[in-house]
Amino acid sequence: MRIWVKTWADLIDEREEQLRFFKDALNYDASREHAIDYVNTNFPEQVVPPTLRVANE
Repeated sequence: MRIWVKTWADLIDEREEQLRFFKDALNYDASREHAIDYVNTNFPEQVVPPTLRVANE
């Protein structure tokens, strides 16, 4: 049996590297504008309330 001890900083750094890799590999944009565009493109108006179809600034 092996037990690994890591600091929170080590864990966070590892996950940030992994997230950066996937973001770059998928060319993924997690911005609010991207999410609104996705909703407007993929869901009919009857399903999504108008307040979720526009960017609230």
